[in-house]
Amino acid sequence: MTESLKKNRGRPKGSGKDDSQALSKVADLLAAEDKMKPTTAMKRAGVKNPSDLRRLQVKWRDEGAVHLQAAKQRLEQKRNAARGGHSAGGFHGYDPTTGLPYGLLSAPPHNLIEHLRISPLARLNTPIGRIALGPERQALEEHTRRMDEMLPPFDSIQEIIKQTLDKKNSPRKKRGETGYNFPPVGRSSLGPEWQALEEHTRRIDEMLRPFDSIQEIIKRTLDRTISLRKTK
Repeated sequence: MTESLKKNRGRPKGSGKDDSQALSKVADLLAAEDKMKPTTAMKRAGVKNPSDLRRLQVKWRDEGAVHLQAAKQRLEQKRNAARGGHSAGGFHGYDPTTGLPYGLLSAPPHNLIEHLRISPLARLNTPIGRIALGPERQALEEHTRRMDEMLPPFDSIQEIIKQTLDKKNSPRKKRGETGYNFPPVGRSSLGPEWQALEEHTRRIDEMLRPFDSIQEIIKRTLDRTISLRKTK
């Protein structure tokens, strides 16, 4: 009796086995159906042997959260692809390693701003994002807030200019010509609106410059964080 109990103690048989693929399948099932229990998902994934089932249950308690987060990201990527992708700034899905949108760190500043304007830092709101960005996150939030304040009047001024130039240039437009030029007559006719547009453009140019350095800081910080995780 005592010998039998000793045999059943300790880690399940095969605990050193690589079960990452099986755990990923379990996570995919749970992400698709959030009310499902992990053990039920394991059985649906084809795990029938009691020893294998117990081993996966033990590993799921330790690693399940990581696999489930990655599965949710994969599911969201599939849904984005099915509905044509996320159009904000041209970012499609998330990198499971960093939790950040694909292409965010290599995007031009204006694409980054557009992404942050539509969804202010929501995509960076992950555990690794909060840890890795640190003080730089505050700088990004402040730039995003200021950009949000500036863009609505910028859009309305652009619309005023477009309407005014339509009216001024329409008699002189050649057949098949598209686009809008800003000749001297256009500037004088716009008056205060033109000055306001130039001022907004100048301020936006000033705000864009720090984004290059902030992006580089974020990239270096994330590279360092990811390398530390891999060495553990």
